[in-house]
Amino acid sequence: MTKIFRKREWEKEADSINPSHYKTDIEFIDYCKASMSSERFKGFLEGNMKKYMHRWKNKNGVEDLRKLKWYLNRLLLEEEND
Repeated sequence: MTKIFRKREWEKEADSINPSHYKTDIEFIDYCKASMSSERFKGFLEGNMKKYMHRWKNKNGVEDLRKLKWYLNRLLLEEEND
């Protein structure tokens, strides 16, 4: 099973990206990683990047770009650690 880590430097983005209602005993992103293969988890990250890239102009503007950046940074971390 995948080892689950707690707070990382790249996770210290604005509260709107990782609001308190997402923080439980295990964060959802860690649950996803632990329950998926590496390939599927990277696809999950890529899908979220595409979602925020697609909608940023018409929905939440800079906030969606920050979310896109968060998922990109997480994907980069996963690639670097593979």
